[in-house]
Amino acid sequence: MKKPLQITSLNLSNQKLNKWPQEIFLCRNLRKLNLSKNQLDYIPKEISSLTKLRVLDLSDNNLSQIHTSVFLVPKLRVLNISNNRIKSLPKQFQTASINELILSNNLLTSIDYSLIRSVTRLVLCNNRIERFCPDIELPNLFHLWLTGNPCCKNGLISFHNKLSNLKKVYPFIEEVKDLTLIKKTLMNKNKIFISYSHDDVAWLEKVQIHLKTIANTVGDIDVWDDTRIKTGDKWKEEIDNALQRAGIAILLVSPSFLASDFIANDELPPILKKAEKEGTHIFPIFVRKISGAVFQRSKLKDFQFLNGPEKPLNGCSESEIDDYMSKLVDEIIEKMCL
Repeated sequence: MKKPLQITSLNLSNQKLNKWPQEIFLCRNLRKLNLSKNQLDYIPKEISSLTKLRVLDLSDNNLSQIHTSVFLVPKLRVLNISNNRIKSLPKQFQTASINELILSNNLLTSIDYSLIRSVTRLVLCNNRIERFCPDIELPNLFHLWLTGNPCCKNGLISFHNKLSNLKKVYPFIEEVKDLTLIKKTLMNKNKIFISYSHDDVAWLEKVQIHLKTIANTVGDIDVWDDTRIKTGDKWKEEIDNALQRAGIAILLVSPSFLASDFIANDELPPILKKAEKEGTHIFPIFVRKISGAVFQRSKLKDFQFLNGPEKPLNGCSESEIDDYMSKLVDEIIEKMCL
């Protein structure tokens, strides 16, 4: 068992916690803390003792405010506080080191723009924001999510030149005044194609669950696999269309995957072609062990896998699988935001 000072990542998600375990604050080298899907309604002042913490996930709790001690954590960069009851940001936020703030599915009606000057990635989906019209420069803001707010329906969005470095905004807004640097259409990085063998459907379902966490927090994600084909659909045409739209492809690699003629002849070639020509991001995962000699002769040998061939998912513990899935989700979110 690891000693507290040896722990750098701690996942206490979905543990029905209504109090913070005090043992957390003994983990002084903690860099990533996940307390999502619990029943926490407060943030203790002791959080400031975690001086090396970089990622804090408090999504899906009962928080109505953000305790100012969070902003005293010197290395905190990512704060996910989606699916709570937050109505506003405290003034102390402007002193925080946070550059990625996920606040979707809360009760925000407006934003104090002076508090978010250092934020580079801001997720505000499904709040109650009536108007998003910054009156100050926000040069650090690169990515912005506003989907599901009243301001998207009533047109009260105006960036002018206040967001000079904005690269992506969701939903895409045509012809926002003076905002010429937003592209005419969004890249399809939010569309994900999963290629797998039906022998590995259990691994497909596990990946689907973790991708759903993106849908419920960040939003703007469209995951496609062949379970979406309905009776009467032209299945080959459906797969081709999904492949053409996808900006991200997840490959669940196993002996059955490599043995599939359909995958080898109809799915893998267009995926690899899109990766080469259009920059489609490929996330291959070893779900079952395959021959090293076969792998070295496959078209996938030059791609960076989520895990090593010596550590397929079916040989991992549940906690190791969760770590790999968390890594997959983190990397996909990063690619979506490029």
